[in-house]
Amino acid sequence: MIKKIRLVIADDHPMVIEGLANYFSAYDEIEVIATTNKISEIVKMVSILSPDILLMDYHFINEELTGLDICSEILVKYPCTKVIIISSFDDVSLIKKFIEVGPEDFSISRLASKMPWGIAVPDDAEHVMYVWFDALTNYISAIGYPDDTEKFNDWWPGIQVAGKDNLRQQSAMWQAMLMAVKLPPSKQVFINSFLTSGGQKMSKSLGNVISPDELVDKFSTDGARYLLASWNSFGEDIDITWENLTEKYNAELANGLGNLVSRVFRLAENYSSVELRNRGASGEVLDFTRTINEAMEGLRFSEAIEKIKAKIDWANKHIDETKLWDLVKTDKEKAGKVLEELLGIIVAVGESLESIMPETAGKILAGARAEKIVKGEGLFPRTK
Repeated sequence: MIKKIRLVIADDHPMVIEGLANYFSAYDEIEVIATTNKISEIVKMVSILSPDILLMDYHFINEELTGLDICSEILVKYPCTKVIIISSFDDVSLIKKFIEVGPEDFSISRLASKMPWGIAVPDDAEHVMYVWFDALTNYISAIGYPDDTEKFNDWWPGIQVAGKDNLRQQSAMWQAMLMAVKLPPSKQVFINSFLTSGGQKMSKSLGNVISPDELVDKFSTDGARYLLASWNSFGEDIDITWENLTEKYNAELANGLGNLVSRVFRLAENYSSVELRNRGASGEVLDFTRTINEAMEGLRFSEAIEKIKAKIDWANKHIDETKLWDLVKTDKEKAGKVLEELLGIIVAVGESLESIMPETAGKILAGARAEKIVKGEGLFPRTK
């Protein structure tokens, strides 16, 4: 059976149309029956053409205050037409093609009658500044441009992190703005993922909003940072719930990292007669640290944390396999070597976590490098 779909697209740039249509590549036939960049024409097109789907580019709807009202009207009057709002420029290849074809000039102002809350254009009371044009300049004004050249040059060019619905503004419009005033472009633009909860967009009406304050209250600042970073693969949405956050916290922080540090420090404290000649990291651990640094520099946080977690899991398993709690009583020389190896791993893990969990990493490193190691308080108590 041949699957067909008929589309009306609310945007008329050819790259946008191509990008939007690609979302329906599973269909045998895709018919774009009409396109428009005039919001006043959308309802009329839907009423006459009865498309299967009306596709509205996120940026197109976001720039027109009446866009959501139009969507609501269509959903009520024409229920056979499904309305989908997506970001057509969440694919880097499309941005490259957009630039190759040659983007048109873009307006940096909007009508004041439609956006009365905007910042006025100098000497033009009828227009206000386009919010993105005004907002993007904060990247450089916040670091001294144009008044503090020394401070600005210390920071710029920089690496930007932005949401995936901002790809067009960040990687095309903003770079063009920089070029226009003869400033160097951004070093890199990393496009981050969205946070969803239970497979749905977070919404107060749905009651599934998880606030940063709540995360910190339950898991601590470092715990919350770890949990979010460990799931963060750029370009892929992160789905979090209190259940999976709690499960991950208990498994990886309470039972994993916290348990490892507590076990090793307690054994080192209780059996201080075990001589620890060398607390430095072995060649294998140094190689591990280098791979973590490479992943972190590439902002591959989840990859780095997965490698750290694997090393922690190995260390906890090594304690069990060597029965270290017995070894410190029966063979102190061998126990000393095992403890040295474990402390080297703990130091490497602590150093690797400094940028993600600075407070926790500081405690780990201070404890492992102390002249006399003591167990101290637990890092991550279990939670429900």
